[in-house]
Amino acid sequence: MPESSPLRIALVDDHALVRDGIKAMLRPYDRYEIVGEAESGQAFLQQVEKWNPELVLLDIRMSGLSGLEVARTLAQEYPKIRVIMLTANTDEHHLREAIKAGAKGFLPKNTQQQELIHAIETVAKGESYFGEQIAATVFRTLTHHIQNPKEAEKNALSTREIEIIRLFADGLSYKEVAEALHISPNTVDSHRKNIQKKLGLKNIVELVRYAIREGIIEA
Repeated sequence: MPESSPLRIALVDDHALVRDGIKAMLRPYDRYEIVGEAESGQAFLQQVEKWNPELVLLDIRMSGLSGLEVARTLAQEYPKIRVIMLTANTDEHHLREAIKAGAKGFLPKNTQQQELIHAIETVAKGESYFGEQIAATVFRTLTHHIQNPKEAEKNALSTREIEIIRLFADGLSYKEVAEALHISPNTVDSHRKNIQKKLGLKNIVELVRYAIREGIIEA
């Protein structure tokens, strides 16, 4: 993109105050052009081709379509559009889900102007950016795993356990899972118990829900 061409940005947030705040932070820069703003994911997707944004600042939680659902749609249908997710929840779970959905950036809503500009410029160049608060969250998690390797190892699923989760999610019985993996039904049951213990799940239904939520299988 030529330097003289403004970066086309769309704002998607169900709070007008947030959108107004972002516009105020970007207004001093000729580099940016706000091509459209929407208060819902549905409204944005209806206008996305008309607005033709290069980058979207997207609220992660909205009524109707969530920001995650919008990001997944963009990743599939408009892969050239880059997404920075905005959120009040900066925990590891939301970060992981945003990355899975295809977001290239992740910022708390209380981000200051300087960091917002830095994030936009970084993502516009095709790189990823996760705010300073997010980096601190990831660092704490990494430190916890380093300091508690036995716990991290205990909670990690093996390749075989993931295979078993997928087969159960496909509706196979214990016997069918055993036949598919060339092991005994008793071994399947042992794996199932171990998986549920690791994940803190009570039954197969919860196991399937976990598999869908974590992207091990598609709904």
